[in-house]
Amino acid sequence: MRESLLESFDTIYILDLHGNSRKDDKAQDGAKDENVFDIMQGVSINLFIKSRKSSSRRGTVQHASISGSRVFKYEQLSRSGLSSLNWQALPSAAPANLFVPFDSTGCKDYERGFAMNELFGVQNNGLKTDRDELLMDDDQQVLAGRMSRLLIGDYDNDFIVRYNVKDSGSYKITKAVKGKAYSAAHIRANHYRPFDTRWLYYDPEIISRPASKVMAHMIRGDNVSLSLPRQVPSAEASGALVSKGLCGHKVFSAYNINTVFPLYLYPETSKQTTALEQGVQPNLDAKLVEQMAQGIGFSYVFNAEDLWAHGSGKALTPLDVLDYCYAVLHSRAYREKYKEFLKSDFPRIPFPVDAKKFRTLVKLGAKLRQLHLLEWEGIDRYLTTYPIGGSNEVTRKMAAKSPGFEATGNGLGKVWINDSQYFAGVPEAAWNFYIGGYQPAQKWLKDRHGRTLTFDDVRHWQRIIVALTETGKVMEEVDKTGVV
Repeated sequence: MRESLLESFDTIYILDLHGNSRKDDKAQDGAKDENVFDIMQGVSINLFIKSRKSSSRRGTVQHASISGSRVFKYEQLSRSGLSSLNWQALPSAAPANLFVPFDSTGCKDYERGFAMNELFGVQNNGLKTDRDELLMDDDQQVLAGRMSRLLIGDYDNDFIVRYNVKDSGSYKITKAVKGKAYSAAHIRANHYRPFDTRWLYYDPEIISRPASKVMAHMIRGDNVSLSLPRQVPSAEASGALVSKGLCGHKVFSAYNINTVFPLYLYPETSKQTTALEQGVQPNLDAKLVEQMAQGIGFSYVFNAEDLWAHGSGKALTPLDVLDYCYAVLHSRAYREKYKEFLKSDFPRIPFPVDAKKFRTLVKLGAKLRQLHLLEWEGIDRYLTTYPIGGSNEVTRKMAAKSPGFEATGNGLGKVWINDSQYFAGVPEAAWNFYIGGYQPAQKWLKDRHGRTLTFDDVRHWQRIIVALTETGKVMEEVDKTGVV
């Protein structure tokens, strides 16, 4: 679109009024930045000027901005003319054609790397139900009962209203469920948010957007995927999130659709049981992987008998590739150095140039993968306690700006779930830790407001705290290797 506008107009003026409530922007003096309207999305005033004479050259972009309170913005706009604003000419170079100021420092180094969408051949947005409350539940039996009622038509108007069993412009749910029979085989675990897996009735003929292109490879056998958005807004932590099985379109990024990259591809039909017999193949561009291997004097190998083996000696395996990428994407130094480029397209990963450093990053990436799947061997080393008995009902609201966190000193605190029960010894860093667009320790409890926690729920939340705490430590180790 931006390319077309540059080809159509001679001069483009972009006056950015900011005000995106999701970004929590600040004015230059540190005051809160407010929207000029009562909406969440930021606002800009744009002037597109085309002369009477046709021109074959691309147009130019002039950019200015006003931030601060709504009153301040109104005052500035009322007293300003086009010529009195402090315009900045932007280069708007292809292919990004950006309409915002852009720091191109490090661009050449960044472009030497390989893009995630180039490395993984098969990719697709994560699945989207359009009816989460109907098709998804924490309780497998509750979901089974609800779906049975839906598919045999045993429901009333209250059911229709509560679960929105109504057609929309893009999703004809009544047509999708007509004549369908219930099958317990369709109930599968779905990675909904970081550390939050829920039961989903996954029938591709019923789900609004089943993402079958990738999900078929995630349910046919043992597999793992990386989810990340094409563009990272400044309100989110960049990186990626690993998943097993099904995963949703907002599993990692809260604001942008997530693209899912499976590590392995399974054939459509097979009665064999082993990966070798099924003909499983890596979902990786062989030339890129071979180039990666050659850069450190390795050879690329794939053995379908052991999909989860790391290479030894000078062998590089598909799992090495995934864990290396996962480590790089969790480097704070990498995220900071290339933050401008991460806003515009899929991340590019630097080719490894040092074998020892590569092995170190693979090991660290493997630990991150195990932590985020809650499979790390030390995940049950509970950092927190849950000392007080009671109802276990979550009545405290866990919104980020009014959390149930009470600092107790030494970087620790209590997280209150109601007026008498709490988790003690919670590291504040873990409580505030971001994965993508979420603070998992807060969001997991927030999403269970009004519910009674089970023993397994309490243990699961304590594992989340361990995973987040260890993730912070591993990220520090990643940066010590000198990724960038």
